[in-house]
Amino acid sequence: RLNWKIDADDSLNWQASANLSRLQQRTEETENSLLGTSTEFPQNNSVWAANIFTTRQDLSWERRLADSAKLSMNLGWNSLERSGKFHFWGRDKDSALRVHRYVAGDADENETRFHGKYLAPYSASHVVSLGWEMSHALRHENRDEQEQAFPSQQDDQTAHAYQASVR
Repeated sequence: RLNWKIDADDSLNWQASANLSRLQQRTEETENSLLGTSTEFPQNNSVWAANIFTTRQDLSWERRLADSAKLSMNLGWNSLERSGKFHFWGRDKDSALRVHRYVAGDADENETRFHGKYLAPYSASHVVSLGWEMSHALRHENRDEQEQAFPSQQDDQTAHAYQASVR
């Protein structure tokens, strides 16, 4: 954070943050059915991992005007980058590998904001306040899903790939 008082009437403020997260989770499950049939994959394990990087920045300017009026404006921008992967291995009750599923996904998001406010005394007990706000954001996502069946080792023909952009 940086604060700069330019003169008696003007000040400028900048603040920024960045965060990097690397996450991972491993699971292993074993099912013991006492009654009835077991699920399709009574023995399975999976690995999920993600990398997430976010930034946020704000730049503010404030000006004191005549008669105790004040004008303030803020320009800000955020960004997000996320990539993730998921693996699943499913085994039958005899511990034979039957399926491997793989999902990979990415997301990128950028946002820009601009807002401001004008305050002016109207009377001894009232203030006029005028404000505005604008923003623009764009998000883009990709996702790829694949499945491989065993023992045939054939790729599932229902694998999916997704792509989306949102404004």
